[in-house]
Amino acid sequence: MKRLICILLILLYLSNPAIADLDVEMTIPLKSKEIYDPNKLIAGVTWHERAQVTLSNTGDKPLYDIEVVVDVPLQMDIDLPLQEISDINVEGQSIKTRIQELKPGESVDFIFGVKPPASIEFRKDAGFSISTSYTNDTGNIQIL
Repeated sequence: MKRLICILLILLYLSNPAIADLDVEMTIPLKSKEIYDPNKLIAGVTWHERAQVTLSNTGDKPLYDIEVVVDVPLQMDIDLPLQEISDINVEGQSIKTRIQELKPGESVDFIFGVKPPASIEFRKDAGFSISTSYTNDTGNIQIL
């Protein structure tokens, strides 16, 4: 039975290889890794901690109309610095951007800043949710 389930999962994955075409990574904070812990922010700071989202086309065909939505937790204040991507904005607690085309092997990134609130629970875990959608030669793909 386990073998059958494994085979079915492998077939399901192989039948939709487009899911692997877009790799999304987020780094926060953008500081020295020797001094600051990755994926940890300090509450109550007076500055915006920088985050970077990197999109990479790992496939062998171009991707089009890539839309990325980053949901920011804990009602953090959001700052968008001036950057190469011009179609980027803040809507409520989300950062939304659109990239027209990403060729095979190409990567693009964008940066934003967040300021954690002064009063939150000690060592509170809160995640940034990233959803993407794009078009390739097989149609529309959405990854949540």
